[in-house]
Amino acid sequence: MLTRILALLLLTAATASAQNAADIVLGHFLPYGQLEAKLDSRTLDDAEMFFSDRAGAYLLTSSAFDQPLLIDTRSRKVNSVDAAKLRRNGNGTVDLLVGAVAAEVGPFEVGASRLTIALAGGTLTMAPKPPLLGAQTAAALEAHDPSYAYTAGLYPPSESVLAELRQETRDVAVRVYFGSWCSTCSRVVPWLLRVDRALAGSRIRFEYYGLPPAMDDPEAFRANVDGVPTMVVTVGGREIGRRAAPDLGVPEKALLEILGGG
Repeated sequence: MLTRILALLLLTAATASAQNAADIVLGHFLPYGQLEAKLDSRTLDDAEMFFSDRAGAYLLTSSAFDQPLLIDTRSRKVNSVDAAKLRRNGNGTVDLLVGAVAAEVGPFEVGASRLTIALAGGTLTMAPKPPLLGAQTAAALEAHDPSYAYTAGLYPPSESVLAELRQETRDVAVRVYFGSWCSTCSRVVPWLLRVDRALAGSRIRFEYYGLPPAMDDPEAFRANVDGVPTMVVTVGGREIGRRAAPDLGVPEKALLEILGGG
């Protein structure tokens, strides 16, 4: 999985254009939560990871390092970053200002399922996170992968559709089956999180259920769910409709259509 991710990033980096503002050397690093960082065998719980298509690089911060690390997928080299020249923006993105890239740490190695970097303090590995499984909260999804919160913030749900949904008088349960490993889910589920947040206080309640890549989960079998993301809507415990990608492009509209026909 990691090898495929890096291959895509290398292709993106090769074609990206260098269009940076005068005070930015590498910009628009977005929150990234698909990988887990470990120093030797210790998971870095405070690690923050970002990725920039424009730079073709990861940025990793943790109290385990004296300075943040810039992992360049084009040169396959790792450099330390001057933390004072790392600018955090209000929307969760990060920019590196001129002079931010400091000393070279060394190269990285890519194995079948992990990226490995030799540091003075130990061996740093980055590998796909274990999948988020079972019943989950919206907060748990956003904590597991911070890109969910960022993407949710970009989605503008229809206010007129939301107004109609708030008029719903029945107790509605919306269960979203997702895979934290699923690229389509990383795009679509944040939109549902945004709609969930916008409908807080209404009669519509959202639930989230994580499935493994093999989809071999008893709950998935019981609900006849064989793909993610899938949104299942029930009223009084009875299913009245469901939608799966690509029919979740406008999730609030899809939900209103189900409720209107229920």
